[in-house]
Amino acid sequence: MPLTRELRQLPIIKIGGNKLKRNKMTEISIIIEDILSLDVAKFLKISGYNPIVKPLTITKSQMVLHEVLSVICRKYNFEQSDIMGFSHKAKLVRVRYIFFYVYKTLYPYTTWVLLAEYMNKRNHATIIHGFNYIDERINGAFSHTKENREFKDEVNSIINLFK
Repeated sequence: MPLTRELRQLPIIKIGGNKLKRNKMTEISIIIEDILSLDVAKFLKISGYNPIVKPLTITKSQMVLHEVLSVICRKYNFEQSDIMGFSHKAKLVRVRYIFFYVYKTLYPYTTWVLLAEYMNKRNHATIIHGFNYIDERINGAFSHTKENREFKDEVNSIINLFK
């Protein structure tokens, strides 16, 4: 539902990543962008504001993406914001590529573009490269080495959690 012309002209206040707009009558309307925003809306209601909460629309594929990402973050001790971010640290990139590989292996009919959009609007070629990097390491010419066999077992253990 598009915002009315008046609402679009109101100044935006950012609180914890949630967009808040203050209108002339000091009521705050909140536009839900994530699940945590519901807690913010409840807090505002308790604090005497009248939040207008728009329904949160999450598709099943987004929920599954989030769930797979959560499991991988817990396993490798990273925050989701780290994985979704744009850092080029080797360990972080490797875990990000594992996420691409695990998700695309579990759900092969997911488009590369959908996965790229979920990952903060990355180019789909980045997702393909990450998938191919992990696939080559697991199934490629050097997959027989001890290190790569252990890595394959590690990735397969994550995949088996969802089967």
